[in-house]
Amino acid sequence: MMTAVLGGAVLTSCSSFDPAQTAKEWEVLKIGNEQLIPGPATPYIGFEQDKIYGYTGCNRINGGIEIKGNNIQAKQVATTMRLCPNAQYEQSFLKALNEAENIRECAEGFELTDAAGSVLLTFTPRTLDLEVLAGQWNLVSLNGEAIQPGEEMPFIIFDINEKRFSGFTGCNRLSATLNLDELKQCKAKFDNVAMTRKLCENHKMESDFVEVLNDATTIRIADGKLYIYSENSDLTLVFAKQK
Repeated sequence: MMTAVLGGAVLTSCSSFDPAQTAKEWEVLKIGNEQLIPGPATPYIGFEQDKIYGYTGCNRINGGIEIKGNNIQAKQVATTMRLCPNAQYEQSFLKALNEAENIRECAEGFELTDAAGSVLLTFTPRTLDLEVLAGQWNLVSLNGEAIQPGEEMPFIIFDINEKRFSGFTGCNRLSATLNLDELKQCKAKFDNVAMTRKLCENHKMESDFVEVLNDATTIRIADGKLYIYSENSDLTLVFAKQK
């Protein structure tokens, strides 16, 4: 079921800017002055010809969009009616969209502002930088519990040139193939995973680590950390880049 949430607000700017010419999808970097940590619950919008679609962090939105020179007009934007008790950003995101009157290009991507020029939303392209992803990442948190540094610390390595993923579970080695197109879209899916069969003393950490890797659906990078989320949008793994 869909319900209308936005009318036909016209967004204008002092210079012509068409976000669809730069990227297909844009995620919210800031709501007002609040910086968001990228993840599966981060709101985003996408542009497809004369249509706009997106995600509030809980519900899907879609509608029409008209771009003429300096003007953007959202038309009959509607949202699904899913209930999400922990939807952190949905209400503030929809409120900001509804109040937006202007669009302007900025260093991060583009901003939506109100009539007074106050920034309501800042958007950045919804992509994963593979050059930043490449290399070794050491595990610092598993299912919300901190991992102490040590010789048996799990890690993962992304080899973009070879389209390979490898790692260490704390006991065994593992490897898999990478789908770079899906990675660019922040989708975490590791295909054809192979692992050695050494017997481990700390088998629980290894089994938990492998389980959440298998369940991973979303991968994001922010503030020098790599975040991996499950299908339920739970943050399951946090890694720090090897220096």
